[in-house]
Amino acid sequence: MPRHPLRNGRLNQTSLYLFIRDQAKSDLVGWIEERLKEIGIADSRASQEVLIGPMRHIFGVSDKVLAMTLSTILMADRANRPRCFDVGSQMIVVDTLVHNLLKRTGILAGLDAAHMYGPKCYQHGGCAEILRRVAE
Repeated sequence: MPRHPLRNGRLNQTSLYLFIRDQAKSDLVGWIEERLKEIGIADSRASQEVLIGPMRHIFGVSDKVLAMTLSTILMADRANRPRCFDVGSQMIVVDTLVHNLLKRTGILAGLDAAHMYGPKCYQHGGCAEILRRVAE
């Protein structure tokens, strides 16, 4: 049996620390609020992208993990930050089960959106956009 070296997460933690220190100026909540002000109206796809886009450079973190984590953080303080709650509650997380459901039922092929599971699920015309359209 081959043995695979396991990562201990230090590179991920350091990468996240450097992002918060350098990009968010050591104020992640303030950075999130500032980014959401940039887009103005509540456009769920733009809101998700304006937050997740810059964070894609954090080592070892995928769109799925970012969307899951950010949605939880954004929905934590509904009373004081209703805009953040609205954005967090509209975030779409696509995992392999959801992607495979769309693939096996023929929805991806029917919408001319066939692709492999991964970053394309979050791009224009991908799984996240299809789910958003269905939800509306």
